[in-house]
Amino acid sequence: MDTLEIMKPGGGYCLAPTHLIQDDTPTENVVRMYEAGLKYGS
Repeated sequence: MDTLEIMKPGGGYCLAPTHLIQDDTPTENVVRMYEAGLKYGS
């Protein structure tokens, strides 16, 4: 949450996992990341 609090004022921050999600990353982790972005990003 610290990253969102620091980066979201004024807009311009793009939430992204980097250039690659590893093959062994649980799908639920990716879904939770995007859910957190939707919940806390605006």
